Amino acid sequence: MENQPRQGNTDKAILWIKRNHLPYTLSAVVCALAYGLFAKEATLAEANRAAGWAALALIAIVMALGPLSRIWPQKFMRYLYVRKPAGIIGAVLAIMHSAYSIAEFYNGDLLLLISYAPVRIAVAFCLISIGILILMTATSTQTAVKIMGYDRWKLLQTTGYIAIFAAAAHAFALNYMAGFSDTRPIEWAIMGIAIAAVAMRAYDHLRQKSQDKKPTT
Repeated sequence: MENQPRQGNTDKAILWIKRNHLPYTLSAVVCALAYGLFAKEATLAEANRAAGWAALALIAIVMALGPLSRIWPQKFMRYLYVRKPAGIIGAVLAIMHSAYSIAEFYNGDLLLLISYAPVRIAVAFCLISIGILILMTATSTQTAVKIMGYDRWKLLQTTGYIAIFAAAAHAFALNYMAGFSDTRPIEWAIMGIAIAAVAMRAYDHLRQKSQDKKPTT
């Protein structure tokens, strides 16, 4: 009899893993690939670089699932549960990447960061993206939905597309300043996925508006 509660807890844990492993597996694979591809040495600076690209890739994939699930619901609707956990992991990686970069390269001096002309545009895109991601992560609960109301909450979550566009623009600006001398195909691919997610959301929005205007019979 004493083993029954333990067995019940074990069964629940196994069931939870079966139902929820995908977002965490996806996040682990993306992080491992990013570290393998972008970290040239086993240092914090290189791990931070990998974290930035992993964050952009994860958030882009997560945000793309929204319009994909509406355009092709039979194929992608089943994966919508991936969005919240994988999105939060991506947001945390992005915030950690930004915090480390500010502390390491600018000694935590935000005024110096903003006033340094060569990176000002890249920093502006970064701050826009991080600000939105922080708000999205902080409001990713049922309590936040009840407090804000669903419509306002949904509007805030939709600004995630602005966040990934800004993050991709941040990465592009940094590579542009370096003359694209060290930009690899995988980096173009990740930026492309982010822009594609934004484009799909815009297409889905226009498609929905077009359908709403059709007269009902």
